Amino acid sequence: AYTPTRFEYGFGVEQKMGKSIYPSLVVNYKRGYKNFLGGDFNYDKIQIKYSQPIVLGKIGILITTAEVGKTFGTVPITLLSAVPANQTYWLTKNTFSLMNYYDYVTDTYVYGDFEHHFDGFILNRIPLINRLKLRSVLSFKGVYGTISDANRAINRSNITYAAPSDQLYYEYGFGFENIGYKDIRPLRVDFLWRGEHVSVNGLPSPKFAIRIGIKAGF
Repeated sequence: AYTPTRFEYGFGVEQKMGKSIYPSLVVNYKRGYKNFLGGDFNYDKIQIKYSQPIVLGKIGILITTAEVGKTFGTVPITLLSAVPANQTYWLTKNTFSLMNYYDYVTDTYVYGDFEHHFDGFILNRIPLINRLKLRSVLSFKGVYGTISDANRAINRSNITYAAPSDQLYYEYGFGFENIGYKDIRPLRVDFLWRGEHVSVNGLPSPKFAIRIGIKAGF
């Protein structure tokens, strides 16, 4: 992991992160060996994720995230990359809220996430509403991926192994953050929609949802 310009302070278990805006690069590489310490498969798996906040002056901050991943070899589902679904009522970073678990399983994928925080640029200009100190958010995320015939074959079961290769799967929405009372404002509410998608491993996915988020810090 590489996080240039990140501000840290404190020592040991008391080390904390400041609020400086910094990019983040994470590279994850795994190598599997068959017949070594009980290993069953030879494979290589690499994932690269880059996140870049972009300050747009009074308009707010655009947080962009891009991730690519590739699994080399024929492996079971536990070693592939299932597109992360979130079927709870809570917002979870880097997951899709209008997708069932295991709807999409890939060995090669590209993921993008764009979230713009307007801060007070819009709502602070509306009389009466500006007293609530709410902040508006726009979001869009999508994923494109494929899965090889060999990986489909080795994983034959009651799960249909599909990948978002025919068309990009995406979700978009808007929300309000900084919800609370006085100086305690940890809540966020998002209204989300998705593109065309038919669930193959569960109940039909909803086309619209409301999700709630809570900030980790105050």
